[in-house]
Amino acid sequence: MPVSWVRRKSDQLELLTLGTKNHSSDPRFLSDFKYPNNWRLGIRNISRNDSGTYLCQISTHPPKVLEVQLTVECMSTTIFNSLDYFELVY
Repeated sequence: MPVSWVRRKSDQLELLTLGTKNHSSDPRFLSDFKYPNNWRLGIRNISRNDSGTYLCQISTHPPKVLEVQLTVECMSTTIFNSLDYFELVY
């Protein structure tokens, strides 16, 4: 049963993956399958710009769709010592 991951931006849909193949112009997106029925979307080097609505679509009749709202939050850590000032942003 083919599974696709789609990203919704405003009123547009962008096909990210179909099965385990990337169909996006952005190579950071990947899909993998874990037996028996677990399809996962991965995003490499994720950033706040990746926040949004993602859809997992299963090609059944009728089609099944799971909508996920992803919010990416970046953490910031500041370390002080007597010699220097460091700021680590993830």
